[in-house]
Amino acid sequence: MSSFRITFHIRGADYAVIPLAADPAVAAKAYRLHKLVPEGNSYDVYLDKHGPHCECMGFLRWNKPCKHILTLQAAGMI
Repeated sequence: MSSFRITFHIRGADYAVIPLAADPAVAAKAYRLHKLVPEGNSYDVYLDKHGPHCECMGFLRWNKPCKHILTLQAAGMI
C-alpha cells in the first residue's frame, strides 16, 4: 500500500488536503483543507449538484468561490 500527502500553498499559508467520504445523497466530492500552523483552522469544501461550497467566512459572506474552492478547482479536484 502506498500513501501520499497533498499540501497547497494558498496566499502565504500551507494547507493539508484531506479527502472526505462524501455521502452521494449530499455531495459528489468533499475535502477538508487544514491550515498547517499551530491551531490552524480547517475548512470543509464539497461539491453538490448546485456547485462547490465552502464553510469559510469568505464563501459564507459573499456566496461565491473562495480561495479554497478556487485552489481545488485549479487542481482539477472539484
